[in-house]
Amino acid sequence: MASIVNSLPHEIWHTIYQFIPQPEEARLYAVNSALFNIDMSARYNRISIPSNPAVLDAGVDATLHTLRLAGVLSTARCC
Repeated sequence: MASIVNSLPHEIWHTIYQFIPQPEEARLYAVNSALFNIDMSARYNRISIPSNPAVLDAGVDATLHTLRLAGVLSTARCC
């Protein structure tokens, strides 16, 4: 069963994801890499960080530091 589930095309996982209630979406990232990637794309579709240093606070700075350490920022795109 696991090999069948893992061999499903990404498009099928994306369709399945669309029917999942929003509160449950975050719990699905551990099911497989396809759902993880779909959830991360949906969750972090757009992140806004103010360019004015006076607006930045310690929370934003700590978050950016954590993302940098985790290697997440390397996959982010600037728009």
